[in-house]
Amino acid sequence: MIVARSDIDLPARGRMPKELRREKGDIDEIQHREVAALAHSVGGGNDATSPAPNLSNENGPKGKNATVRVTPKYDTLNALHETVSLAANVDVTWTSLTPAVTTVDASGHVVAVGSGLGLIQALSVGGQKTDTTEIVVRELVAAMQVTPDALVLSQGSVDTLTAVVSDANGYPIIMRP
Repeated sequence: MIVARSDIDLPARGRMPKELRREKGDIDEIQHREVAALAHSVGGGNDATSPAPNLSNENGPKGKNATVRVTPKYDTLNALHETVSLAANVDVTWTSLTPAVTTVDASGHVVAVGSGLGLIQALSVGGQKTDTTEIVVRELVAAMQVTPDALVLSQGSVDTLTAVVSDANGYPIIMRP
């Protein structure tokens, strides 16, 4: 319970006035009383006979009701077939929501298969909680091959050169207008 007191001047900076401070022992005693009262209200008995809270695997921090957290939350891949490995704080089933951009295996290993925004969802084993990570796939030009290698033209003649650009893994980049 918080009680407002107007008869005490609080310093602008520094320590709390002694009459408003609580010592560690006081706080421990207050916490003990609050826990006992909670146990009594939940279990209907005193703190010595009340049932322990349900911390089973189902309800614990890694149980099926736990919040799912995926890392990394965001990433960028710069070439087709570039990869990133995802991790989750609980056991999950991985699914690609954008299979034309990214694929994912059961271990959370993501592969870039097309340009765009890839969304990977982690679903808790109990199927009640999810988290999603965003993977941007962009194909950066790493090389350009021009064919033919050499071209000899006489005055007034015309010929064609073809240029193919590729990413860091050697996959051709399709230029879209």
